[in-house]
Amino acid sequence: MSVDLDPVKYEVLVQRLSSVLEEGRQAVAMISGSPAIVEGGEFMTSLYGGDGRGVMSAAGTLFHVMGSADSIRHALAEFEANPGIRDGDQFFYNDPYIAGTHVMDQIVIKPVFHEGNRVAWVGTMTHTGDVGGMLRGASTEIFHEGVRIRGLKIVEGGVVRRDTFRAVTLQCRDPEFVAQDILARIAANNVCSEGYLALIEKFGTDFVEAACQKLTRDAETRFREKLRKIPDGTWRERVYISRTQRVGGREVPLPLSATCTLTKQGDQLRFEVEASPQTQDYCNAALPAARSCLFSALAAALLSDIPWNSDVMDWVSYHVPEGTYLNCRFPASCGLGTQAGINLNIAAAGCLAKMLYAAGLHQDVNASWGALGGAVTNFGPGVWYGGHSQHGGIVGQGTYDLFVGGQGATPERDGNSTGGIYVNPRSAGADVEWTESYYPLLYVAQRQGTDSGGYGKFRGGMNLESIAMVYGTQDLSVDYLPGPEGGEARGFGLFGGYPAGGHLGDGKMVLTSRDALLQRFSRGEYPTSIEELGASWGVDVRESSESRLERQLGGIRVAVPEHSFLAYAFGCGGGYGDPLDRSPSKVAADVRDEAVTLEWAEKVYGVVVDPDTFEAKGEETEKLRRTIRSRRLEDAEKPAPAGAGRTLSPAAKKGRLLRISEYLEIVEKTDGSKAICCMRCENEFCAPGGNYKKHALRRVTDLREVKRVGPGEPITRYQEYVCPGCGTLLEVDAWCEAVDTDEPLWDIDVRA
Repeated sequence: MSVDLDPVKYEVLVQRLSSVLEEGRQAVAMISGSPAIVEGGEFMTSLYGGDGRGVMSAAGTLFHVMGSADSIRHALAEFEANPGIRDGDQFFYNDPYIAGTHVMDQIVIKPVFHEGNRVAWVGTMTHTGDVGGMLRGASTEIFHEGVRIRGLKIVEGGVVRRDTFRAVTLQCRDPEFVAQDILARIAANNVCSEGYLALIEKFGTDFVEAACQKLTRDAETRFREKLRKIPDGTWRERVYISRTQRVGGREVPLPLSATCTLTKQGDQLRFEVEASPQTQDYCNAALPAARSCLFSALAAALLSDIPWNSDVMDWVSYHVPEGTYLNCRFPASCGLGTQAGINLNIAAAGCLAKMLYAAGLHQDVNASWGALGGAVTNFGPGVWYGGHSQHGGIVGQGTYDLFVGGQGATPERDGNSTGGIYVNPRSAGADVEWTESYYPLLYVAQRQGTDSGGYGKFRGGMNLESIAMVYGTQDLSVDYLPGPEGGEARGFGLFGGYPAGGHLGDGKMVLTSRDALLQRFSRGEYPTSIEELGASWGVDVRESSESRLERQLGGIRVAVPEHSFLAYAFGCGGGYGDPLDRSPSKVAADVRDEAVTLEWAEKVYGVVVDPDTFEAKGEETEKLRRTIRSRRLEDAEKPAPAGAGRTLSPAAKKGRLLRISEYLEIVEKTDGSKAICCMRCENEFCAPGGNYKKHALRRVTDLREVKRVGPGEPITRYQEYVCPGCGTLLEVDAWCEAVDTDEPLWDIDVRA
């Protein structure tokens, strides 16, 4: 379109478009009564061209951008002729095999017409608490999950269709609640479309359409310009998640692995994914969810200064194998499509963080963080309830404390504690009083989890621990996955920092005696931590023969008696850098602030802290740190191969070429060759193009040696890679021998 775009008018229009989309988001929050939306901020409004191409999205849940885009593409392909796409129409979607992440994430899209021509689309996607079907935890195929709509005209000519509207809502346990969420999406689309048409009236159709095309075109140009400034290379990250499977009449963990390989060449990016086979339960993601979560990783890492739009996934290439839990085959259940997909998001984020570090963009680098990426285990009571509230209403929602996870550490500072989730810059935790008014729960404690942040030179943010008592209901149930309390390491640490992980598992469900409980309450006693709760307040449901587990095809829900306690520990941030490099004064402050205990300050950080003054003891700390470094070198599982451990002499070093991690750099030697060397001791590992980990020392350690975890057997371990010359901790990988070989993960391949 040949239109002269005045630069001032263009910038005014772009800012106004952003405001229009944000006004749409606010409309959702004002109309919906959903905890996910109002309290958690789990929703998104987006603008697309008349052909469905992405233009701009508001700042909401990042993986919702692709859901609306995929729905629009489907509508254009399937409904143009029948039933037709006309002015005033809106379409409803929630099929994860077409768009979105799972059936609880629902989409309404609207074409925008001006003078009879379709000039744009707007879309709003939000989470909804109930869609009928089985309660979470029991589904093994998509047909169990309730309402699943592959595109339905829910508004026609500006009027809500009563037949289709009721056909959707009356399949749910709480139809009025679901209806309110649908109306909120419709209203948001109306706000956005009216705002867009107002801009057309002000600037003219040609100018607005040309400006939107320029916005998308410029976004891709800036994206590729950014890529060209980044060194070519390949980066990998491996992460785990686990489910419960039934073997021989008992529940045992089913570990799932995801490895993402990111290759950057010129201005091109490609993601190659390896993943475990799809599961028989509901922890699967269909391809649209995987694509959406790859988008959210890219948006968060690379597009902070570039307008977000769905076309990003057309600018990169990717391959996620079909039949895996990240690209499941129909009709597999996708009830936890978000959690499965976010596991891919985490793996991709790890690759992007290492790539950005090599580019010198340290301000954009984070270790793993977020609600679903930082938990140490995936077992125990979930947050998805069923039954009735203290008011007699249906409980079909989940609580949203999980939206305030700890953030990952950076090359320059600690991660924020209880700071948010990676996939939503507008995420928020629910207000306790609001939660208590809606759910049959009474909170007795909330705190940040001591020792929960990933250890490192800079510490990962601490998680949120919540303890609530059930009251006012006799039929509450919750999704529950029994399993090894030792759990697994989640997410990733960076360059010697430890992967994210709390302790003692995700949570507990403790059965109590009402009379004993009231006696203790009358004395002013109540549990203030998960440890205290499990030690003296009742019987953990795992140890109770009266827990009334309801098993259906491998899925499990637990009936929660009144006055029982439910305890949760949500996500925390990964660490950055060798913990022995952390300032002793910062460790002492961590102990004082109850972020780290005295025990683990010594074990991991090598810092001896006076328990009375909370000051680090200098001489004792130096001695302990020397001992830990020596132990690293002595306890290596594998000796360095022949040729490793050589110190590059100053005379042989011509110059530095590229720093590829906190402790490693590529140098040029006087003979013209290149080598990967330790920046501290000049230990020479190998030439670029080789896996430096094969030339490092390695220790395989139990989680319990480094973290406080539950008494069960952990299903992952740590692979700690150490410089043979100085004992610096270079990288810590989570490793599960049940699904992966012990081959060192080749995480950085940059040839300078």
